[in-house]
Amino acid sequence: MTKKLLLSGLAGGVVFFLLGWVFYGMLFGEFFANNAGSATGVYKSDEEMNLLLLFLGNLASGYLLAFIFGCWGTVKSALDGTSKGFIIGILIGLGFDFVMYSTSNLMNFTAVIVDIIIYGVMTAVAGAVVGGILSNSKKSKQA
Repeated sequence: MTKKLLLSGLAGGVVFFLLGWVFYGMLFGEFFANNAGSATGVYKSDEEMNLLLLFLGNLASGYLLAFIFGCWGTVKSALDGTSKGFIIGILIGLGFDFVMYSTSNLMNFTAVIVDIIIYGVMTAVAGAVVGGILSNSKKSKQA
């Protein structure tokens, strides 16, 4: 099970990293720029970003799902991982974004809601990958 946890966490982290690039870098970058709060100069340019730390942060998110699914919960399939991942993502997004909105001027409330939805979708996809890997390891042990 340890190998599957390591593999599924790594795969989940890669999914988070790639989807973050797609959603925040390509699809919604302009939306978030247009819905920023009054704080200025808080976001780094592409050249200023620390990609290693960005990847490690996404890797931590992948391992969080792997730990929850593999150690605390039962995930029966990729589809099960999708639904559980979505719920986890929405709850994390609500917690993080509502606290940030209430304590900072990083984005307006419209952007908060969109960010919560995006994170829910990203976590659903990562949850499908993590759940798929972990559920395949359970099936192979039963065979």
